[in-house]
Parts: sequence; C-alpha cells; structure tokens
Amino acid sequence: IDRGTEAVQAIYSRRAEGKDAPTFYKNFYYHYTFTRRIRGDYITGCGTFFFAVRRDLFMELGGFDENIPGATVEDADFAARLISAGGRIIIAREIEVLHLRKYTFGQLMRYEWNMMRSKVLYLLRRGEGHGSPSVSMARPREMIPVLLGAVAVWPMFIGFLMTAMGAGIGPGAFAAGFLLIAAGHYGFWSGAVKQGGWRGLGAIALTFPDLALILPAAISGGLSYIAGRKY
Repeated sequence: IDRGTEAVQAIYSRRAEGKDAPTFYKNFYYHYTFTRRIRGDYITGCGTFFFAVRRDLFMELGGFDENIPGATVEDADFAARLISAGGRIIIAREIEVLHLRKYTFGQLMRYEWNMMRSKVLYLLRRGEGHGSPSVSMARPREMIPVLLGAVAVWPMFIGFLMTAMGAGIGPGAFAAGFLLIAAGHYGFWSGAVKQGGWRGLGAIALTFPDLALILPAAISGGLSYIAGRKY
C-alpha cells in the first residue's frame, strides 16, 4: 500500500451475476456510489467485499467487533476506529470486483432492513474510542439524494392512495414526491438503464421500496435500543 495510506478499498463492478433486477440493482447501486457519488479519493467508511488494511494496524485496533451480528456495520465500525487513529482509506477505482451474491426481491428487502436497523443501533451505542460515526462509504453530503428520497417517498405513496380514493390533493402530493426522488436519482436511473437494459428498468422500480423501508427500519432500530438491545 503506497501513497501514505493505511487501507485500500476496491469498488463493485458495474456487472452483476444472474439476470434478475434485484441483484443488478444492489451491485450497480454500489458501483454508482463509488464512481459517481463519492467525489474524492479518500473515504470515511469501507466495504469488506474487497478491503485491504495493514495487518499490524488491524490487530492494534482490535479488528472487527465480533459482537456485531452478520455482515452489516462491522466494516463501518472498524473504519471509524481506523480513521480516528489517524489512518486513511483510499479508493482504488481501477480495481473492480465482480460480486457473486444474488438476491431475490425478498432477500434484498430483508438485507436492507437489517442493515438500516444495524446502522441505527451502531450510532446509538457508540462510546468513546470509536471516532466519528461512519455509516456509509460516502460522506453525508454525498448521500443527500438518498436521505431526501427516504422522506419524499412517503408523500408519493400517500398521494397515490389519496388519488385512488379521489382526494383532490393526491396527484399533487404524488408528483411532488416523485419529482424530488427523480431529481436526486436521475443519474443512477439513467446509468442503470444504459448498463442493465430491462434490469435497469427494474432497478428504477426497486428504488421506491428500498427508500420506503429506511424510515421504518430506523424507527425499529431506535425502539430496539430503547428496549435494551445494543447489537
């Protein structure tokens, strides 16, 4: 590892295994985040699908927190401690990794739900020595479209239901929510269709349920923490 960094992060390939939209959506989402949303060469998080770190530093920092269940935020937790200790993580965009995991729609939604719950629990339980929080490889300002979308998707859904019931303000609420999401996701959507064809169209459709589960999953994680669960 050169350039004075302690860790290297590769990126997801734009390709995806299989022919289904959920697998393509997840893979291309990460590829787009690495190549379009993240602007700089250094990141505040890491993804363990392909991540290299100096062994001595990894051991010194205690490695991954083995109390964290499954593949969720163990990498974010470690990245926060690494950066807090003065380390840096550089993106090696020239290294693309073809991820072999496949998803059905149900598996994708369960994965996203568990991930969001884990992120909330991670943020709430953090104590001294954990550094600044890291819940994404992108910085908060780079994830604004996703955060806005997680809010806008609800008036869009409610507007759809109100329209179906004949309420006059329904179409306006639906249009406002949809346009706000589209404004933030146009680049991802156009790239998905260009790369994935019909799978890209499926990826556009999957954006909406994926955004919709962020808020309830976050609330679920917060309630679990209040009930005494830390992990």
